[in-house]
Amino acid sequence: MQLQHLQIEQLRCIERAAFEPAPRHNLFTGDNGSGKTSLLEAIYLLGRGQSFRHGSGRRLIRDGAEACLVRARLEPGQNQPSFPIAIQKTSDATRIRIAQESQVRLSDLARYCPVLVLEPGQHRLLEDGPILRRRYLDWSVFHVEHRYHQCWQRYSRALKQRNALLRQRQRNALGSWNEEFAAAAKELDEHRRKVHDEIQPFIAELLLAFFGEGHAMVVDYRRGWSEQTDLREILEQQESQDIERGFTQSGPQRAEIRVKSDGHLARESLSRGQQKLLITAMLLGQAQHFASRRNSHPILLVDDLASELGQQARERLFAWLQSYPGQCFLTALESDMLPRGLLESSRMFHVKHGVLTAGG
Repeated sequence: MQLQHLQIEQLRCIERAAFEPAPRHNLFTGDNGSGKTSLLEAIYLLGRGQSFRHGSGRRLIRDGAEACLVRARLEPGQNQPSFPIAIQKTSDATRIRIAQESQVRLSDLARYCPVLVLEPGQHRLLEDGPILRRRYLDWSVFHVEHRYHQCWQRYSRALKQRNALLRQRQRNALGSWNEEFAAAAKELDEHRRKVHDEIQPFIAELLLAFFGEGHAMVVDYRRGWSEQTDLREILEQQESQDIERGFTQSGPQRAEIRVKSDGHLARESLSRGQQKLLITAMLLGQAQHFASRRNSHPILLVDDLASELGQQARERLFAWLQSYPGQCFLTALESDMLPRGLLESSRMFHVKHGVLTAGG
């Protein structure tokens, strides 16, 4: 999976930029605020339809412009022909084009251009609520389980209908939707659990490489209702409470991924640098699992990853990135922040005031 000939217009501080990325490692250097992260945002936009930074989509658009635009050619690999991909964002709309198709959904965009980002704010995966951790898992399930999107739509419809009936206090109409919701939830959970279990060996191997021996870290999946009780039975038991609260309390929407270190929640027991390395292992484990199931590699975006990591951790991480066979885009203040081996395999770009030039 590779992007070719990227073109960016009116995105944050970048008025216009066009470049030919290397098929493997690409390095953007420049001062803070120069536009390095904005280049990664543009690539992320092609795969997710949104930014990985906080704030609304409107903030992606350069001051004074009406829209931002990102275009590229995507080479899917496996002897398949490349095709154009583009996304345009205005203050109130998102337009996507893949090949000659203009009626494209965000889910289609994600399927064509799988992208993962490692960035300074990734500690939120541990520190914020469970919705981010569910999204983390769902990204992998969506990409490797072909029925998952259809299953998700069925589940979402059932949850929406059941919640509407709860708010309207229509107890008599809940029976059929309880059954539909429970059936969809069971299938959804089976997909999630299967993929979660498949990812764990990859994460464990990375944790050993990054932390060495002596750290007992566990990434545990909980489905959102009791493991010992059928969900339909729980829905019936909680019906009165659900009606009072106006929403469904049990189900996949309450699923959680708990990350522990030596028996304690990782967000409470690990330093910020250790958290960053742990989450990096979780994300790179996703990339390896994706490759094992899809026979291709997602695009990696690595934004200023060296900060907050000790020297040994940096060396181990950069060694892993150097061996990564997929396409990778990295940022750094200076090129000498990366080891020689990774520099020698990278195509170099310098960014200053939103202007991109080739060379270190």
